[in-house]
Amino acid sequence: MKAFNGVPQLDINISRKDVEGAQSWMTEICGPHNLRATSPHGLDFRHVGRVLNTATIGYIEYGAEVEIEIFNSLKFDNFCISLPIAGSQELTYKGTSYISEKGAGCIMAPYQAQHLSMDGACKKIQLTLPAVLLHEKLENLLGRRVSERLEFNPAIDATSGISANWWRLIKYYLNESPLGLSAFGSMHLATEIESIIVKSLLFSQESNYSDELARISETEIPAHIKRARNFIELNAKYELSLEDIESAAGISRYKLLTDFKKSLGTSPMAYLKKYRLMKIRETIVTDRSAKNISTIALSWGCTHLGRFSTDYRELFGECPSATSRRYESKRR
Repeated sequence: MKAFNGVPQLDINISRKDVEGAQSWMTEICGPHNLRATSPHGLDFRHVGRVLNTATIGYIEYGAEVEIEIFNSLKFDNFCISLPIAGSQELTYKGTSYISEKGAGCIMAPYQAQHLSMDGACKKIQLTLPAVLLHEKLENLLGRRVSERLEFNPAIDATSGISANWWRLIKYYLNESPLGLSAFGSMHLATEIESIIVKSLLFSQESNYSDELARISETEIPAHIKRARNFIELNAKYELSLEDIESAAGISRYKLLTDFKKSLGTSPMAYLKKYRLMKIRETIVTDRSAKNISTIALSWGCTHLGRFSTDYRELFGECPSATSRRYESKRR
């Protein structure tokens, strides 16, 4: 495998010498933004990395001093998390500036106006994580819908604490994993690694949900509720009744409903519906075959397609066909 400044080259290997080309590429990765270079003719943009499932992970440099301005915040729908390995950058967010250099990463938030300045020597690790992905994992962990947008502390430490452990995890996947990022060619493995990265970030980085996540992590889920949850997930493609789940858990219906709500914040049947919808969305995003959305929905036990479309829009804020269109370019 070839290397770029000591970094393995993976399935993203993009070079651009012009501002328009670099901006166009990074718009596809992160979302709409303005890119300005102090010396446009000196720009030497490189992006080396890997598409996981819906996220990207890799290394970026512009080779010149640049400024990035988020101008269409409604369409900037990704968390962009970066850590310089050389040089520095400065993020201005909600009137506060955050210096980002070796040991100090930063998080550009979705749906927000913000400004990022990078010096010419800046080379950085960058992860791009769709906001919808983080909200899905957050809701799965909390066992309920969230109405307030997830907001992280924009400064993410890479020198101490659990956030530093998260960065070590990222570097491990990039450089040291015995599996290697080439193993991400397996979509199932890529999805699992993406899930580990996102869940670890949610627990390690300060956010407006940190306190609730801390309480969840300290709560022991009873064995009978674990049995019920596992039964639901293993059999979600089939027709299931509350009686089936009750039998699998080995407890009375009253105890099932009471303890399920207490542990996971929802009812067994509501959990089943949400789990199906999340798996359908995952399939829509990653499927490489000619299956249409109706076929995918039916394969996950959603026999009433009109109700499925309504439930999907309510959960994800868009119709299934809109999800398919947004990820069409990544499936090609």
